[in-house]
Amino acid sequence: MQRADDNAHHPSVEKRRPFFDWVGRWGMLPAMAVLVGAGLSTIFASGARAYWRFELLCHFRVQYFWALTAAAVFLWIARRRLAASTAAVLAAANLALILPLYFGPGPHGNAGPAVRALSLNVYLNNPDHAATLELILREQPDIVYLMEVSPRWSETLEALAADYPHRKLILRWGTDGVALLSRFAFRGVEVRGLPGGGLPTLVAEVAAPGGDFTLIAAHPASPGSRQNVELRNRQFVELAELAQDRAGPVMILGDLNSTGWSPYFGRLIEDSGLADSRQGFGVEPTWPRFPLPLRIPIDHCLASPEISIVDRRVGPSVGSDHRPLLVDFALPER
Repeated sequence: MQRADDNAHHPSVEKRRPFFDWVGRWGMLPAMAVLVGAGLSTIFASGARAYWRFELLCHFRVQYFWALTAAAVFLWIARRRLAASTAAVLAAANLALILPLYFGPGPHGNAGPAVRALSLNVYLNNPDHAATLELILREQPDIVYLMEVSPRWSETLEALAADYPHRKLILRWGTDGVALLSRFAFRGVEVRGLPGGGLPTLVAEVAAPGGDFTLIAAHPASPGSRQNVELRNRQFVELAELAQDRAGPVMILGDLNSTGWSPYFGRLIEDSGLADSRQGFGVEPTWPRFPLPLRIPIDHCLASPEISIVDRRVGPSVGSDHRPLLVDFALPER
């Protein structure tokens, strides 16, 4: 009895108990709300093929993981063990889809000289052209692919003409303007209209120092409606067929308006035979301009397995709602 009394009056116990009681009391209701919201989103995302709105839920795996992890901690402190365990299991389910991105093959031993590609959706209404120009001059990419390029960008692109003499420009006032700039010669550039029309896709045969390769510069439809989701998915099928029809190394580059967690994106990977260049580099979110925890990875580089990804990173903000994607890669030596 004396021992229990002593513990009851121990100053460290008195200080610790009110803190945990306060956390449990004020954190339980928000944590339960997070468990319901992020938990149901995690579950419904598994039905992405059944309903287009469920497919939109696939893209926020990182956000679900952190939200559910925080909920699990607060619920455990609040002594809601079952709810905390449920949150932890759902957090783990999302983590299982995130962790594989941090493991991947290293650069190939037989790779040739490195080539740098930059992909950026400049955003149609972005007035800060100077920031994009400074980025290109600083990073010195060998290949630049810009999307949503209007005629207002003509002067900026002209300033790059000396460094990038090989180019294909389609300047339009809508979101379907594109610019492909290269230090290396094009053996040919084909403008393809993916199913549904609208955004053009450029298929370029690039004569790089390590050898020729096919670059498919794409910008499929944004999935803002059921019709657009279906259109984007049909465009994924067409992109996979374009990649399969090309001999030699192939790369798909651009704002693909999907994360890798969509089953339709997974089908694009499988059917094209290409690999996601993020393997070994992590999530690397690029959109929107919100702080890092709220961004998702919808700008991509997919490459033939024989192409070695030397480095991959997301660049700084340049006034667009997208961050630029920079990929250093090497073709197999011949």
